[in-house]
Amino acid sequence: MVVKLKELFAGKRGTKIIVIAGIVGVALILLSEFMPKAAKQTVKQATTEEYAAALESRLTGLIMNIGGAGKTQVMVTLENGYEYVYASEERVNTDKTEDTNDTGNRLQQRDDTENRLVVIGGSGGEEALIRTEILPTVKGVVVVCEGGDQAIVQQRITDAVTTALGVTAKRVCVIKYS
Repeated sequence: MVVKLKELFAGKRGTKIIVIAGIVGVALILLSEFMPKAAKQTVKQATTEEYAAALESRLTGLIMNIGGAGKTQVMVTLENGYEYVYASEERVNTDKTEDTNDTGNRLQQRDDTENRLVVIGGSGGEEALIRTEILPTVKGVVVVCEGGDQAIVQQRITDAVTTALGVTAKRVCVIKYS
């Protein structure tokens, strides 16, 4: 194969192939500048209501698979909305002054702290850089199911919800579907 490549690029014919390949490469690079740029994908931030609805949907599917639960409806209430912690940079300026006189030394120190948010260029202008997104806190869960009057079913559902959401049993109410 190496021999065939050497024969292909040997002489004037090989020089023409290399020159044509170079011209095609440069043309492709120049044409890429005129091609539309791919739009940046923006991450859609869910609303608090969408988050609660997603939790309700997932819990409903989970609880319906618990033996004896039957037909199920779930309502999740949230204590707060999304919270964002923004990236910031802190600049501390320290001025020290030391005075020496007959009575002794006197040291004065002054600290100036400047805190600024880190700003990045976004699709709609400048935006503060989000460092952490804190999910809403679950305040309570109400589960209405056909087996909600049976103590063993109530216990299984309460255990499943408290484990899945990390809430206490006091925040979970299981009642019979009528």
